[in-house]
Amino acid sequence: MKLVIVFFFIFSISNTCSAEATKTGIKLDKPWKVAIYQFSKDKLQHSAWGLSHYERNYLISKQIAELEDIEIDDDVLFATAFLHDIGVFEPYVIEGAEHSKTATENIVNILQPSGFPMDKINEVNASIMSHMFYAKVSKNDLARIFHDADTLDFLGYIGIARIISLTTRDDWATDLTAAINTIERFNNTLPKKLIFKSSKKIAKKRVKEA
Repeated sequence: MKLVIVFFFIFSISNTCSAEATKTGIKLDKPWKVAIYQFSKDKLQHSAWGLSHYERNYLISKQIAELEDIEIDDDVLFATAFLHDIGVFEPYVIEGAEHSKTATENIVNILQPSGFPMDKINEVNASIMSHMFYAKVSKNDLARIFHDADTLDFLGYIGIARIISLTTRDDWATDLTAAINTIERFNNTLPKKLIFKSSKKIAKKRVKEA
């Protein structure tokens, strides 16, 4: 029943919503993008993993791709950016399972009824599986770019705000002291996990913010 409701919701949004862009200017130029954006906005909100994070990841990925002169598929990037964290939201959470894997096991049920070009699903899965700073990163250019974008979002003022927002709610920030320790650890370790030169330059600026 839940899946039927989700399918109906997505079809309804794709047929009726006429939004042209997100608040940050990301173009919603295809009906399936409208549907996925609305789904994420309504169902995948969180102080650290929510819509603002998805939009930043998308925009930072575009910035890195431009700086590195790498052409990327916007359809794959959009789907990856707005669905990569569904594994931390109910009803997709599986206790003990890595959320990236859980996400790849569920996105077909979200993307297919939206009208997403399903011949690109493997690229989306590769990017989602690569997105965390601790992940084994695919050799796919977009996966590597998105990995850097997601990692960068843990640094600087934004990273500090995200981690503080987790205080008392997550193992990374069981209390304020733990949150500060996480921020310091991330500033020391995450820049080393970045792949592209442009990403590392952005990281240097962000670490100084802390």
